[in-house]
Amino acid sequence: MPQFTGSTFLGQLVIPELWAQYITNDSTKTNRLLTSGAVTADDVMGAHLQDPGRLMNIPVLNDLSGEPQDWNDTDDITVEGITSDEHNAVKFYQAKAFGETDFSQQVSGANVEGRVTSKFSNYWQRQDQRLLLAMLKNMYLLDDLKESKSFGFDTVQDLSAGNYLAALSRMGDVATPTLTRLVVNSATVYAMREQNLIADIQPSQGGTPLTTYNGIPIVEDDDIPLDADGTTIMYAMTDGALRYSTAPASQNAVEVTRDALGKGGQSALINRRIVSMHPNGLGYDITQSYVGLTVTTLENATVPYYKIVTDPRNIGVVAYQFKIDPKYVVTNINTKAKKAAASSSSSSSSSK
Repeated sequence: MPQFTGSTFLGQLVIPELWAQYITNDSTKTNRLLTSGAVTADDVMGAHLQDPGRLMNIPVLNDLSGEPQDWNDTDDITVEGITSDEHNAVKFYQAKAFGETDFSQQVSGANVEGRVTSKFSNYWQRQDQRLLLAMLKNMYLLDDLKESKSFGFDTVQDLSAGNYLAALSRMGDVATPTLTRLVVNSATVYAMREQNLIADIQPSQGGTPLTTYNGIPIVEDDDIPLDADGTTIMYAMTDGALRYSTAPASQNAVEVTRDALGKGGQSALINRRIVSMHPNGLGYDITQSYVGLTVTTLENATVPYYKIVTDPRNIGVVAYQFKIDPKYVVTNINTKAKKAAASSSSSSSSSK
């Protein structure tokens, strides 16, 4: 009985008749949302990731409040205190192992071990992007958040400048210059170009051209959902809208295990780590289970796992849901959805 199963074995590898060097097939995911600056490191959470427990409690001191009293020389001045709140952040405990059999290595000549070692960090970055998108999706299952920080969820309409501005109005008078990026599927950028809604700016000679809309830079990421009928979403975000930290397991974070007998001999490289991602202004709802919480759980959830714990104006995300012409939907390029049979255009009238 082998110690473990699932290694790369010979049947999964190409056995070349004419021996040539293996080429690599890298993921084309850009993870631009994760690296855009909307997610920033959280030193407070990061310092406690390796502590025992699954939940982190983040204390918050609230602002000053209350009415001033009349000042005179007959009444004592009343002293008041300030209040505090608590944000809860959950830890995701994650492990992943990749392995190969000795026989597959010998016969195929593929450097599986080297490939796994060099690509593990990229793998984890893609998983963090998944976590970010799953968290954004779950946040907007919360009715209060949908009411105060979104537009277009109730009735999805065509992309329009007016509805876009209605979405940004959900920031109130802190919208400028707080919102620093618009995160969209690349299909949306082409639809916006058709409507002459965006501008390309050359910041300096030799600099990377900057695509903007209403002066706010656009971040293209095809992990942003795009349905077959052209329904998609835009996230307008501030710097540090979400806080993020990761740490290796305190013991055996990276480990190589060897099974000399199973499957003719096999080896595996194991990674163990702890991750926390926390949307500013929201806290984890501890009435929801967090034992064994996974990204897949968040992706498939039909109820919100978060609650608003501060003034919604401090939440640095606004979601705008809309529809573009399905001619921009390209299966396996900007979406996994199959293209709709025919283009359609819906009427544009203001609705939340």
